[in-house]
Amino acid sequence: MLSFVDSEEAPRGQVLVFQPTALEVHRKAGEWFDESEIYDFVGERLDQIPAPSMRLYYRAREL
Repeated sequence: MLSFVDSEEAPRGQVLVFQPTALEVHRKAGEWFDESEIYDFVGERLDQIPAPSMRLYYRAREL
């Protein structure tokens, strides 16, 4: 989800809020992450990821 927030706290500009879903992050990671076992494991558990991040894939690889 990408949205612009207009508020009195930021009168000189706009605040950009970037909150991609776990599925969106997963699909983007699939463009470059080449370890299918980890990628599939994460993909099966997307509903359990409260704060999706591409760092998750790197961290899983390091384990």
